[in-house]
Order: sequence, then C-alpha cells, then structure tokens
Amino acid sequence: MRMFLVVLVLLVCTSLVSAQGPVLSITYQTIPETPTPGDIFALQINIVNSGYAVKDLKLTVSESEDELVIISGDNEVSYLTVNIGDITGSASTTVKLRADKEGTFQLKVKLRYNYGTESFEEVIPIIVLDKPSIIIEKISQPVLEPDSSGKAVFEVLNSGGEAKNVEILLVTLDGFVAETSRVNFDSWKSGERKTLVFNISGNKDVLTGIYPAKLVFSYTDRLGNVYQEESEFAIIVEGHPEIVFSGFSTTPERIYSDTDFTLSLTLENTGKDDAKEVMLTLNYPDAFSGESEAFIGTLKRSEATNAEFKLRADRKAESRAYPFKLTAKYLDGEELKEKSFEFSLFVDTLGDINLEIAGLYLSPRKVTPSEDFTLSLQIENSGKQDAKAVAVKLLLPEEFEGKNQYFIGTLESGDSATSTFDLIAPPEEGEYKVKAVITYLDSRMEKYSVEKEFTIYVFPGEGHTAAIVGVAALILIAVGGYLWRRKAK
Repeated sequence: MRMFLVVLVLLVCTSLVSAQGPVLSITYQTIPETPTPGDIFALQINIVNSGYAVKDLKLTVSESEDELVIISGDNEVSYLTVNIGDITGSASTTVKLRADKEGTFQLKVKLRYNYGTESFEEVIPIIVLDKPSIIIEKISQPVLEPDSSGKAVFEVLNSGGEAKNVEILLVTLDGFVAETSRVNFDSWKSGERKTLVFNISGNKDVLTGIYPAKLVFSYTDRLGNVYQEESEFAIIVEGHPEIVFSGFSTTPERIYSDTDFTLSLTLENTGKDDAKEVMLTLNYPDAFSGESEAFIGTLKRSEATNAEFKLRADRKAESRAYPFKLTAKYLDGEELKEKSFEFSLFVDTLGDINLEIAGLYLSPRKVTPSEDFTLSLQIENSGKQDAKAVAVKLLLPEEFEGKNQYFIGTLESGDSATSTFDLIAPPEEGEYKVKAVITYLDSRMEKYSVEKEFTIYVFPGEGHTAAIVGVAALILIAVGGYLWRRKAK
C-alpha cells in the first residue's frame, strides 16, 4: 500500500511538470543604445526559459522595410536564422543591423524549438535616431587691446539631425566681457550653417597675452535627449608700448658756464604693453661733458620714470640755448624700436657781484672815549649773481678794541644783510678811519674781496663845549652823504 502511494505521487508530479511545459521570454538591447542612420549596430537578444529544457532552439529575425537591413557576414539579407541549440535557463545571440534613415522600424523575432513542433514570436521596435552634431567649421579669433574690444566670428554647422532648444553660452575669464554672451535657437535644421558673432571687450587692467575661452552648446534631439558640447578658442590681447618724453629739469635750476649740474629727464609709457630693456642715449654739444647713457630696464605701461645725467657746462660755454637729443631704444615684444626727442638747455650769464655798504649804524649814536659801542654795517649785493661765503673783516686803528670779524654766508642778488661788531672806543676823541674788507665766492667758487672805507668820530666827554658837538654832527652828515652817493651809483 505504501509503495502504491509513492508511485502515485511521482506520477502526479510528472503530470504537473508535463502540463507546465517550457516558458520562454526574450529581452533585447541595441548597441549603441541609440543607433544612427548609416552605421552598423548590434541587436543583442536574450532568451530566458523559465520552464523545462527545450531542444533544438532556432531563432529567426526578419525585416520587411527597405531602409532596415540585416547583416550576415559581408551580405545584406532580409532574414537570418541562428541555431541556439538546447537551453534550460537562458541564452543570448547578437544580430547586426543597419538603417539607412532615421525612424522606428519593426523587426520580427521567431523562436522554434523541440524540433520545430513549438514556436514563439515577438516584434521588436528598433529606434534609429539621427543625433544632432554641431561643429565649428571656422573660427576668427578675437584680437583686441586692453580697454578695447574685438570680434569673435564662428561658422557653425549642424552635421547631424535636427537640434531643438539650442542654447549657446560664451564663457570667458575675468577681465573680459561680451556684449551678448548667450544665444538661443528653437530649432537648428540638419545641414544648416549659422554665423555667430560675439563682441568681446577687455578691461584696462588686462595684460597682453593669449587667454582661453569656450563656447558651450546645449540642445536636445527630437526625442528630448539632452546633449552638451564644448569648443575652445583663444582671445588674443595685443598691445604695443609707446614711450613719450614728458619733461626735464636741472639742478641747480640755472646753468652757468664752468659749472656742474644734474639733468633729470621724465619718460612715460602711454602704450598698451610694457617696454622692455629700455636704454637711453643723450647727445649734446661739445660745450658739455658728462654722462651720456642710462639703462632703465622695463617701463611698465602707464608708468613714468626719471633718468638722471650728471653733466658739466664748459668754461667757454656761451650764454645761449643749446640743442640736446634723447634717444630711447626698447623692445616691443621681440622687435627693437627707437624713438628720439629733442629739447634745449639754456646757459645763463653769471653777471657781476657788487657788494656795497648800504648803511652804517652806531649804538649808542654818540661814541665817547673808552666806552663800549656796537657798529652795524648793512651789506647789499646790487649785482646780478649770488655771492657765497660772504664775510666782513674790519681793519681798525690800534686804539680800538673788540670783535672785528663777521660771517654772513650767502647773499643773493638784490638782497642785503647786517654785520655787527662789539667794540671799545679809543681813549682819545677824534676822527678815525676804518676799512671794511668784504670777501666772497662766486658760483665757480672763486674768491674775491672788496675794501670799503668809512670814518668813526669819537666825541669828547661831558665836559667839552657844544661847539665840538656841532662839529661832530657835521662830520656824521658828511659821512651819510658819502654813503648815499655810493648807494645811488
């Protein structure tokens, strides 16, 4: 009895499996995922058997459209049968195809198994898409200067399928700005060419050189797939240095013959690029000598600099204007350039130095025997040249005592200074002759001296008569008249 039940269970199980039979299904994918017209692509077909094993499985693919062909070796066929064999779980095979135009095609797949007694059919849709392909055929690189603009021109072709929702974005580095940096098109047809123009400006601080930039293309195909492509180009910033001569000065301000002076020249680069290896050459007449070259190095744009030349005017240099020529040589990139500037220097006339006693003052006004008093001499330079190291020395009679030297220093043309001397009068009254020796240097540091004579009267003490006082007054009036006449000359 127990054996009978076991046999019965086996028979039932066998009957259930026989009733289930093979369960076949297929999945598929194209490689690449979206084929393009004219290109051979692969269709991978995966067969899954979730039932019992099948025997002698054959797969046949067939097409009925002229634009889709099946590739078998080197031949184009309308159908192809592949022998899979026996499968229990899954198997796969690959079929090569080609579509000659864009579209959705129907490919019939038929499975025959168990020696052809059973079959399974399914239709696979094949989507072939002509993807857009936007390429730049020609670029006109933008060439500009700092603080100016240039044009970037692009000849662009859509060599693929129609592009939709096209956006073109211009991307540049800091220091550049485009008048319009974004361009949009609703549609860009296959085979259509477009000319894109961008006005690009560089700010005043941008340096010369080559700067990267790019166009970013974003668009979709007719199925809504999104694409993005980038195309790089260069912005060329050019500039040239421009050296100008903006002025000069001398130290001292006036130049005289037989004197040293410093000539300071001011140069400025008003161009759009740096001037490199700047070398200055100064040409001057034979009446001058001294330095003739100065190396500046790099003079940056918008920068000014001073160059100094230590020179000397010859002793025989006449008073007149002399022509000078400054030549600047510098590199503009790799090119050596040269510019010259002409100007004049004037050699002035030294003029005479004329030192006079413009005033004589006594304190107290009445000098009496053996008493202290102060003598003040006003020294005036009525000449046309400054006197340097002016000093006054009194040549006094032996009866006088006290300070007899005074140092004034520089006495400019038309100016005056007072020298003072603290003295002790002689013990005897009377009229005394005094000489003032005035020494000085001219601009060439040559030493000169001049002597001036005047009279000091020593009045009697309190016991003398008024007549004597009157005589003294007359003497002082005479001295004053003499000094006035000298000044008038």
